[in-house]
Amino acid sequence: MAEQSKAVFLSYASEDQEAARRVCDTLRAAGVEVWFDQSALRGGDAWDASIRRQIRSCALFLPIISANAHAREEGYFRLEWKLAIDRSHLMAGTRAFLLPVVIDGTAQEDERIPERFRELQWSRLPGGNAPAGFVQRVRQLLSNAEPDPAAWVAVPEHVRFFPVADFTGHLYLELWARAAGVGVTARLFNLTDGVDAVTTETIVSTVPVSVTLPVTVRADKVYRLEVLPSIDGEAVFGIGTLGD
Repeated sequence: MAEQSKAVFLSYASEDQEAARRVCDTLRAAGVEVWFDQSALRGGDAWDASIRRQIRSCALFLPIISANAHAREEGYFRLEWKLAIDRSHLMAGTRAFLLPVVIDGTAQEDERIPERFRELQWSRLPGGNAPAGFVQRVRQLLSNAEPDPAAWVAVPEHVRFFPVADFTGHLYLELWARAAGVGVTARLFNLTDGVDAVTTETIVSTVPVSVTLPVTVRADKVYRLEVLPSIDGEAVFGIGTLGD
């Protein structure tokens, strides 16, 4: 069995090299070890063996999903994806290993993207620009530690939100629970107009799950953030930030 590392493996179509490089640079600036192949010409037995060894031993596998990846019916990155998915099948269901990243408007229902990736929550990093919330999540996952129960803060089911300025970007939530398989509905409700601003559903567990909601809010409106568990009495814990 390969010795486990604390490295992140970035897998991408060659057309997305610049976006992948931005993700890599941001993570490395935060002290994260990243395996990022920049070979213009991929091939050869030694190179192939090295890639396979890294996928067997990396701590997290980040596939870069994009229109370019969709358009490529063949490519070495698709073999990398298959190897990583195959490895994930040997892991416990609570183990975080696959962390799909989408860098453009590619839909999560895209059938050219592996089904295993489509089952997971995607992190949306337009153009490969990774916000602080994403970096924090990667570092948490690499720590191999569940959140310290003594430090857990339960998320109230209803939190009022008063924007100080008009804003278009993303609401990043890191959510977890004491048990695996807890369904959660995250909803930003516009109290002023009585309509949903954005809503999503996800499954959380003892491993923090990243939820990204695209939002547009206005300073003259009042909003309520709702985090509703599917199981009565089951508390959900987490943090939230706004970012581009």
